[in-house]
Amino acid sequence: MDRLKNILDRFYREYNFDERILHDPIEFPLRYKNPADIEVSGFIASCLAYGKVEQFKPVVERLLSPMGSSPFDFLVSFDPGRHGRLFEGVRYRFNQSEDILCLLFMLHRVLKKYGSLQNVFISRFHPDDRNIGRGLSGLISTFLAMDTSEVYGKDIRPRGLVQFFPSPVNGSACKRASLFLRWMIRDRDIDPGIWKGIPN
Repeated sequence: MDRLKNILDRFYREYNFDERILHDPIEFPLRYKNPADIEVSGFIASCLAYGKVEQFKPVVERLLSPMGSSPFDFLVSFDPGRHGRLFEGVRYRFNQSEDILCLLFMLHRVLKKYGSLQNVFISRFHPDDRNIGRGLSGLISTFLAMDTSEVYGKDIRPRGLVQFFPSPVNGSACKRASLFLRWMIRDRDIDPGIWKGIPN
């Protein structure tokens, strides 16, 4: 057992994390120093992290680029009518342009009301919970309860929008949401770990 541990420890020490980052969506939140920017860029990147990395990374880049040095500041003041043209034609697989615009609009609403995604998660999560299920389902339900009329013209939730918000309540494995939570909570290796007080 000790021999196996030594071998695995050596692999860990020699692993090229810089190389991994180039092929991983964690590249996006790691660009920022401000925790608020890390959080929102990580959420956007994780929402689109399905399919091949080389296919979704340019889409994430296309979304974050117009936001400048602070995606958080951009989203706090986001207005679909005023800023929508910046994202015209951006789509990815199941997600049409309006779905992506609505994702940004929903982030705007959450940040304006709660200040951060962490605040929403923490308000639903209890330290005695055996897992993150309740916190995650509370975060997702906060998004899905919003009125989407400002983007779609009526309060609807098309497949391409709902696809951004997997929930354990619906039996989803929540791989992308779990990826986001790992980045936010786990504070070692390449994960930023900016959410404190949540067991990892």
